[in-house]
Amino acid sequence: ASHNGGGASGSPASAGDGDDDSAAQPPSLMQAPPSPADAASKVMNNYIGIGIDAKVALQFHSMRDNFPAFFQSQLGNKMWYTGVGSFDLVRRSCGGLHRRLRLTVDGVDVPLPEDAEGVVVLNIPCHMGGVHLWGDGLPAAPLPGPRGAAVTAERRPALHDGTLEVVAIGGVLHMGRLAVGLSRAQRLAQGSSVTVTTLDTLPVQVDGEPWLQPPAQLTIVHRSMALVLRRMPADSPAARAAAVVRQALDDAVRAGGLSERQRAELLADVDARLGQQWP
Repeated sequence: ASHNGGGASGSPASAGDGDDDSAAQPPSLMQAPPSPADAASKVMNNYIGIGIDAKVALQFHSMRDNFPAFFQSQLGNKMWYTGVGSFDLVRRSCGGLHRRLRLTVDGVDVPLPEDAEGVVVLNIPCHMGGVHLWGDGLPAAPLPGPRGAAVTAERRPALHDGTLEVVAIGGVLHMGRLAVGLSRAQRLAQGSSVTVTTLDTLPVQVDGEPWLQPPAQLTIVHRSMALVLRRMPADSPAARAAAVVRQALDDAVRAGGLSERQRAELLADVDARLGQQWP
């Protein structure tokens, strides 16, 4: 299947005066633009999370680095991950996220729900060990104007479409319910370019690598595409169809009707279409 790689670039934004009560009184959305000279870039293959999911990942990584002997098995790691997340049930360190960041998709300002504690930008259909945040999510609220309607049109996600899905999630309790299928994420928008302007220091993770991000402007855009392996049952309709197409293309190459490059391009397109038909 074809898989898009996203490029995420970030640069610091003005953070106000840095008083002791700055966390309780987030800076205004009207901030000075970040300096291009301070920009840095990362490659995002799967997702970027800002808020509660990154907070839990950051706490887990910190504890594992400090006490590696406690993290010796997959089951134990899951139990520690759950335990670490429960610490935030009362603190709600990512509460009021709608006042602490600004989200723009394809140039359209997208408001966050007041109870949102996390924003996830997806380049793959699933997240958190197989949860389909967008596919099973609540419908996005329509936005005014043609551009607003375009980013909330809710097209079906695909690995090769160059489109990013943006969803909002609640606190750690909501994350737990999402993991077992008892709740749904809130769809926000879809687009080819996503900009997140953080107005406070917030936890961020890219493909499971978390850090604390000072106020900054994060821009996520398409960078490139590559072929990746995808597991599917040998007796599935997609696998049978792919085998037939691959055999036909191999025969065409041997007969001189196709070049190796044309075969590779056709296989990539067929695999992408089969992935849409049988996700």
